[in-house]
Amino acid sequence: VYIFNDDAKIKYLTGNVGDSRIVLCRNNIAYELTKDHKPDDPIELKRITDEGGEVYWDGEVSNGRPVPGQGCYRVDSANGLAMSRAISDYADKPLVCSNPDVHVTDGSDDDQFIILASDGLWDVFTSQSAANLVNSATKFFQNTFKNDPIKMNQFEKEVSALLVKKAYDGGSYDNITVIVKWLKKDTIPNNL
Repeated sequence: VYIFNDDAKIKYLTGNVGDSRIVLCRNNIAYELTKDHKPDDPIELKRITDEGGEVYWDGEVSNGRPVPGQGCYRVDSANGLAMSRAISDYADKPLVCSNPDVHVTDGSDDDQFIILASDGLWDVFTSQSAANLVNSATKFFQNTFKNDPIKMNQFEKEVSALLVKKAYDGGSYDNITVIVKWLKKDTIPNNL
């Protein structure tokens, strides 16, 4: 994500390839700035099948249907990736392509923070539930550590680590990487 001014208006330029996601929290509401590139997404599935490829379920099945949370869809390619776009091995092309989605989103005075995270977080959290946890943690830090400048200086790192821990505790076994970035000083606890 690149944050810039255009005619004195904040804008967010986002680009992604794969299944990591960027979420903007604006006025306590989560907005997805990127699209996950999953093989079962209708647009991605059509692109893959138009290339002569297939997508399959790799996980538990009950009554002939995939069990949500107990597996994932994969591209039937050399590496069997669970994403439809990636900067991947040549052997996965053209079924797994590296064409990024690029978008520009207008900013607002109500923008609070951005969450950048790998699919390990999004496997167990919705965008809104992750934003809610960050907002709850913000209130906790404000109330608990307001007189501890050292703790407050570690706030962004601590909130990111909390999301990682909660995703792991929630059953995510994928890679879990999280960065929370506050967008303006008055949304950071204690105005740090």
